[in-house]
Amino acid sequence: TARVGAIDPQMFAADIEISDAEVETAYQDRIDEFTTPERRRLRQMVFDDRAAADAAYARLSGGEDFTAVATDTLGWTEDDTQLGLVSRSDLDEALSEAAFTASTGDVTGPVESAFGVHLIAIDEVVAGGETSLADVSETIRTTLQAEAATDMIFEKANILEDVLASGATIDEAIAEV
Repeated sequence: TARVGAIDPQMFAADIEISDAEVETAYQDRIDEFTTPERRRLRQMVFDDRAAADAAYARLSGGEDFTAVATDTLGWTEDDTQLGLVSRSDLDEALSEAAFTASTGDVTGPVESAFGVHLIAIDEVVAGGETSLADVSETIRTTLQAEAATDMIFEKANILEDVLASGATIDEAIAEV
């Protein structure tokens, strides 16, 4: 015969009290989890030299289409120009500064990076935001309870080992825990 006992964090989680102050501290400590950065849908052209970028920028400033200029000057298709929806941290510092200070519809540049000289078109701005503490407080409380209960399992396992080492039966040890 065999006798098996099990302990699980969920056995203890509901009984663990988490204060509002602990929830607020966890919210502040984990604010990145509840923050969505601003993102922008960008297109770009990348030139080997500043003169070519200046010439393309002049054409764009004269009203020519971004894709048409990219095709004519670089041989790029519309798909080649697409950077997609990016956040500030996705870009080189100089590029992010230029792209995230411009407005929708703007073409900015020329901007130099390690990859060349860029012209950047800003097609869309998707606002970032922060989820409020009120919206996530119960989720945080549940997470903190689960974390505390998981820590408690180690304590309970040590107690179980100690009780068994003292000569108790498995039933007595489980009852003790």
